[in-house]
Amino acid sequence: MQPALAAGWLEQTHPDTPKSPRQQYRLTRSGQQVAQDFARDTR
Repeated sequence: MQPALAAGWLEQTHPDTPKSPRQQYRLTRSGQQVAQDFARDTR
């Protein structure tokens, strides 16, 4: 998870409280592009 965060592919929904029990992650636009490229390349 940390490499994807560092690369900017994921972002935290609660960046001010990273240890929050409600913390979630979502793909950034660049993460969505990487996921699409990966899906296309694995077909």
